[in-house]
Amino acid sequence: MDAVFKREMAITHGEFLRIFNAAFAGHIVKQAADFIHMEIDGARAKIHLNPEMKKKIASLEWLVTEVELDLRGVPQQAAVRFLSRFERAFYKGGG
Repeated sequence: MDAVFKREMAITHGEFLRIFNAAFAGHIVKQAADFIHMEIDGARAKIHLNPEMKKKIASLEWLVTEVELDLRGVPQQAAVRFLSRFERAFYKGGG
């Protein structure tokens, strides 16, 4: 799959890395504060965490991180499985 996906997530880098490491233990090749390189079905995928930003609506304020999922070169079926697992790991239920 030759695609880069971007997600704006209401999450800090620390929270993201904690959840990601739990969901994808064993797949991570290299990790730093703002990026992760991992192997998916023999292909190298890159995840980049852009700087945390503050969002504000009236008096409500929270941190967001734009996450880039670079799946170029990952086989399509493997990319679909990765994205499904990624979405489930970071899903926040609400009502």
